[in-house]
Amino acid sequence: MPEANEKSIQDRAVRELGTMAAQFAIAEAKVIEAYYAGNERSPETDAHWSMKQSGRELESAVTGVEKLMAHWQDAKAGRIDFDRKWFEEELAASGQEMNHANIYMNYLEANTGAAADCMDIYRRYNRWNPDPSSENITEWVKLAEVFKQQEKLAEADPVAALAGSGGLLEGGSCGLFYALSKITGEKPDVDLAEGNKTILEDERGHGPSNVYEVPKLIRNEADLEKVKAIIFERGTQRLRMRNEQFNFPLDDARLEALVDDVVAGKIDMALVNEIWGEDLHNFLVAA
Repeated sequence: MPEANEKSIQDRAVRELGTMAAQFAIAEAKVIEAYYAGNERSPETDAHWSMKQSGRELESAVTGVEKLMAHWQDAKAGRIDFDRKWFEEELAASGQEMNHANIYMNYLEANTGAAADCMDIYRRYNRWNPDPSSENITEWVKLAEVFKQQEKLAEADPVAALAGSGGLLEGGSCGLFYALSKITGEKPDVDLAEGNKTILEDERGHGPSNVYEVPKLIRNEADLEKVKAIIFERGTQRLRMRNEQFNFPLDDARLEALVDDVVAGKIDMALVNEIWGEDLHNFLVAA
């Protein structure tokens, strides 16, 4: 059993890190809501944002398949034992990510009237090495650099992994998927909304569920402050990337106000319940 002061820091870590991640999710949702409520939206801008998102999802699917093939080759060569349970789980996860990619590529095709070029999409808009010559990619490229720097930290320190690519802000902690699940109208928007209801359910088990890992990893004030700093850097740059991805529906002042809400720890817990789901919301509230 943890000592009283250790339990206290763990509870506070759950509250503070969970609130920070959830507030960044809410901020991302507000970017998408502003885009769909604005007057600058067009089939061209819909195609642009969905092509970018297709690249992110496609990269996740491909990376998963590459991990599977590496495991298979090592097992065939006798370097490792074949882990069939792990293989089954990773295969399902890769299929899930490919389904997400197809939802966005279907939307892309509906807005362009042309077949999606998967190889070009992957080349231009993968998460780690996007093509810097692509249109409206400045904040995207900056986010990729943040990813790379933070992955190095996570490799050296498991605590830092709470904020890494498989951490609390994976998938933006579900803000994008939540906002897109709420859009209304006619095809292809209604199809996109239905698809994102599925994605939201899938992704709750990725980013937000890492709040359950917080008490296992955070042991002291230094750990907590380290992870908060990483989440803040990642979340702030990710918010700028989302605004760029959706054709800049919010001006700099509005973006800064959303970041200020994160700093202040302001949170709408009813909205967290909608985005993260009841179980994760209750865990955060109970801490």
